[in-house]
Amino acid sequence: MEQSGSYEAHLTAVFEQYCRPGMTVVDVGANIGYYALLASRLVGPSGRVVAIEPNSENCRLLLTSLAAQGAENVELLAVACSTEVGWAYFSSHVGSNGDSSPTTIWCDGRAPSCRCSPSTRW
Repeated sequence: MEQSGSYEAHLTAVFEQYCRPGMTVVDVGANIGYYALLASRLVGPSGRVVAIEPNSENCRLLLTSLAAQGAENVELLAVACSTEVGWAYFSSHVGSNGDSSPTTIWCDGRAPSCRCSPSTRW
């Protein structure tokens, strides 16, 4: 059972066990940045966090949190990871920041609920 004020305590414990000062942590699908901020604190100023998140609203929220926390060791890459370099078209779904768009994950980019993000080979 999670304690009050903790988020996904079992995963937070893994980060706390393995992230050490000076390490580099890559957070793929950083969402709004909970784990990026946690890793930032754990790796300290000599460490580095690379947060990868294609959703522009999530990026805005993540950047706001980074500024509020003074986290200067986090680099945000606003891209989708893919096997191809180009553009990724996706649609949010219920539970993804409260968006109630259709549940289609990939779409052709013409639907109003679709978002387009640059993709990079990772």
